Amino acid sequence: MYILSEDNWSDRVLDYSLGPDQVRIEVSSWAVAGPVEGIYPEYPRDPAVIRAYLEEFGPRAVFRKVRSRLRERLRNEKYISIGLGRIVSSGDSAARSDSETVIFVAPSHPRCLERIVLPAALTIPAAPEIADRHRSVRGVRFYEAGPELPHQEEIAGWHPDSGRPLSAEKIEKILSAAEDFWVGPAGRFRVLAIPRATVPATFSRSPRTAGPPARPSAVLYGLGNYAKIYIIPNLDPGIRLTTIHEIDPTQITGRYRKCYNVSTDPLEAGNEKYALWLIAGYHHTHAGLAIRALEGGAAAVVEKPVVTTREQLADLGGALRRTGGRLYSCFQMRYNPLFELARRDLKLAPDEPLHITADVYEIPLPPRHWYTWPNSGSHLVSNGCHWLDHFLFMNDFSPPVRRAVSRAENGDTTATVELANGACLFLHLTHLGSPRIGVRDHVAMRAGDRTVTVVDGSRYLAEEGWRKLRVKRINKMKVYRRMYREISRKFIAGEPGDSPESVEISGSLLLDLEEDLQNLCSGATEAAGGYGVSENNGNGESR
Repeated sequence: MYILSEDNWSDRVLDYSLGPDQVRIEVSSWAVAGPVEGIYPEYPRDPAVIRAYLEEFGPRAVFRKVRSRLRERLRNEKYISIGLGRIVSSGDSAARSDSETVIFVAPSHPRCLERIVLPAALTIPAAPEIADRHRSVRGVRFYEAGPELPHQEEIAGWHPDSGRPLSAEKIEKILSAAEDFWVGPAGRFRVLAIPRATVPATFSRSPRTAGPPARPSAVLYGLGNYAKIYIIPNLDPGIRLTTIHEIDPTQITGRYRKCYNVSTDPLEAGNEKYALWLIAGYHHTHAGLAIRALEGGAAAVVEKPVVTTREQLADLGGALRRTGGRLYSCFQMRYNPLFELARRDLKLAPDEPLHITADVYEIPLPPRHWYTWPNSGSHLVSNGCHWLDHFLFMNDFSPPVRRAVSRAENGDTTATVELANGACLFLHLTHLGSPRIGVRDHVAMRAGDRTVTVVDGSRYLAEEGWRKLRVKRINKMKVYRRMYREISRKFIAGEPGDSPESVEISGSLLLDLEEDLQNLCSGATEAAGGYGVSENNGNGESR
């Protein structure tokens, strides 16, 4: 389909995929109500930003990051708009008929589209006189200045995957205002002519992927910035990535469209089998995709967090046991060589507890960023999962027996965990501080009279008694290459992935703390001093 970029149709992109409660609309008229701000992080055009990243990560990593961000301009331009159009197809549970002309509101989309897919709830039937008046032939009537809509700020940026319910009453008012706009003079417009007819397409095959693969084939779910700069460049050459699924068609441009089969469908497309699934989409989709991979006989490489709900954890654990399949969790701290050094320098005896204190900074998120969705959970789930898993990993997944969580007035979260082997974790998460080089952390590990400190995953200091044992520094971007190469090696060699027990212990601790935090924030936890405290029986179950 055609998509408006600046003042003209851009190169064609794939259509949005159609869900069961959605309709695909061929647009005849489109009016922009306003831009949507606060969806994606914005970075200042300041040489100091580049200089700081060059010093910390090196030129190759910075080049990839800058190139990736510059190519996301089309994705970043989102608007709330209203429109008119004819339904050309509908999902099984969408309460609309094909060929019906409807008025719609598009809450977070490009400036104009030839076709659009929306929940049927965001549409109403158009009166015949409105439909007749705005009917176009091979073009879209584009109104640069549409109406200011009631509740515009509340619906702007809404996404079907967010988990935020739509208010039927507010949507009704918005659609009523849209109807009034189309009934009236509607203002000045220009016709965006369609150069040539297109048909809806959500899958495109690249000729470069044709033929039987000489290497194990892989499919990638989610073509965000992370996948572009960490997964694709670092995947072992012994694995052949053939297909990419990305629900936002504005992400699938340039070389990705040329070099890979691409699809906007959130699940399989092309009727092909893959040996490996690389899963890096929205957090709440990770577990479901991993289960589909395992049940289809494929291995799953899953970005953090692996699960976001208890139902997902139970289903994933069941799938791992039932299929005997392989799942590799992408917690990169497990692959950081500095933490391997720490095991040696701390001289840990078998079952000796390793105590960890972690102070973690994450850049403040824009108010409409997808990490803030209800489906994504709190920053304990979206970010804290790294350090919770690392604590368990360094203690060989000894089961948690006691935990506590608190939320400060400034938004900081602290969590404490004690394991069956006696190890203690003190975790502090904050969004307050300098964003100079992005995520920051200060991890101190203690055993007996020995201490290891790792700062930002790159600077290492080991101490014993009154002396330094070791000082070391690495480029932490190389940890991602090491992680994907090691996972690739294990996959190709047929080595096992994460055990069901480790997945369940790590996931249970994360969800236990998240539940405690949500109860605390809603006032449901009765504990003095703003703390939610729980004890476990050693198997991750509250007592």
